[in-house]
Amino acid sequence: MPDLEGRAARGGLWAAGETALVRGLELVRYVAIARLLVPSQIGLFTFGIITLSVVKQFSNLGIDAAIIAQDGDIDRQLDAAFSLQIVRSLVLASLLYVAAPIPAAVFGDESVVRLVRLIAIIPLIDTVENPATVVFEKELNFRRRSLFRISGVLANAAVSIGLAYRFRSVDALVAGVIAGAAVHTVVSHLLTDHSPWPSLDTEQMRTLFDYGKWLTGSSIVSWIYREGDDALVGAVVGSAGLAYYRSAFQFGQAPQSELTGVVSEVAFPTYAQVKDDAHALLVGYRRTLGVAVTAVFPAAAGTALVAPVFVPVVLGPGWEPTIRPLQIIALAAVGHAVAATAGSLWQALDRPDLSTKTQTLSMVVLAVTAVPATLEYGVVGTAAAVTVTAFVVAPVRILLVARLLDTSIVSLLTPVAGPALATLLMAAAVAPTVTALPTTLLGLLGSIGVGVVAYGVAILVLDVTRLDTLAPVRELLDALT
Repeated sequence: MPDLEGRAARGGLWAAGETALVRGLELVRYVAIARLLVPSQIGLFTFGIITLSVVKQFSNLGIDAAIIAQDGDIDRQLDAAFSLQIVRSLVLASLLYVAAPIPAAVFGDESVVRLVRLIAIIPLIDTVENPATVVFEKELNFRRRSLFRISGVLANAAVSIGLAYRFRSVDALVAGVIAGAAVHTVVSHLLTDHSPWPSLDTEQMRTLFDYGKWLTGSSIVSWIYREGDDALVGAVVGSAGLAYYRSAFQFGQAPQSELTGVVSEVAFPTYAQVKDDAHALLVGYRRTLGVAVTAVFPAAAGTALVAPVFVPVVLGPGWEPTIRPLQIIALAAVGHAVAATAGSLWQALDRPDLSTKTQTLSMVVLAVTAVPATLEYGVVGTAAAVTVTAFVVAPVRILLVARLLDTSIVSLLTPVAGPALATLLMAAAVAPTVTALPTTLLGLLGSIGVGVVAYGVAILVLDVTRLDTLAPVRELLDALT
């Protein structure tokens, strides 16, 4: 058990570093593109990416999660997975090319047809990517996985920014994602120790399918919840409105969600290896939740507070409509941080159905609230609906975790109290600086600096009380040493 905790902790450091670098590169790319292209061009590209995301998520077979969670002959599993990957990728590419007029009709823009057909190149490249990269996560080898992910993001950023600067065309963004996919494929074969070969092992395929079937449903429902709002905004508000909304999401929720995702990602294989030890699962979940909220709560609140300065300083003129949805959607990350940590636990305990069911609830709540809110208030209404949904579903997920681990909700949420209080104290310190300091880069950095210092002091002071706010972090450091 100590060795497993140490491996998980070291893997967590690599995963955290990877996420910080990947998100940093993506945000730098987004800022550069926002200053080189107009919002309508970025929105048009997003139409194409939404279409690719639809076909990928609706055909997600849950194979990676099945390989991570299940024991067995890893080479045999990878051979079967390679066969499934080739068939799926060829089907996706064909579907994107043939059905391209459909998203064009939905979004009311004929130029989407050409864009989607260009994007169809990506699943063709995916056919030959080495599926053995999933072993990185199974074995907690996040160092190699980090190199794998970062390589594609670097290629995407370099190509898209370079071509956007030269041509000021949306095609630069398409070229970037194609370059990223190509580099991913090459690196996948350089980093892995396994060399799978496609096989028609129907028995092994069936085994992977049996585990992944719930994750397929979960993937579909998750897409509707996570990206259905983008499709709704694009169809109702148009390409420029979608660009404003995506900007709000990029800076308001995506970074915080990535932080939670890193913690959950590392926790999944750890849970899977101690799933028969109820006490170890409870201790591990509380630690996971504690680390997640310690990072996400101040980031979410800080983003909401400094948005009126951040948008004009970072994105530049013409992006002011992003401010209000950014402030609202940043708060959704608070509910997401509490709720999202449950998914990895459910997968490890062979209960992926709980993810599907709670995500279905999220989809229903979002559909009921987002459609009328978007029609009435545009992107601000959509952001409000996403935030309401996050806070409605979070208590349900926590209740299910408490029942599964046979503990009380109060006991489960104890790690949340300290970071929540420290975040409120930080907000009280930062709020006056937003109006007092100038709307410049120095003013923005000043507000952020006040927030970092205020939160750090608050969390340290609260740690010496009974709240013991840094206990999860200390446990993580102990595991590292």
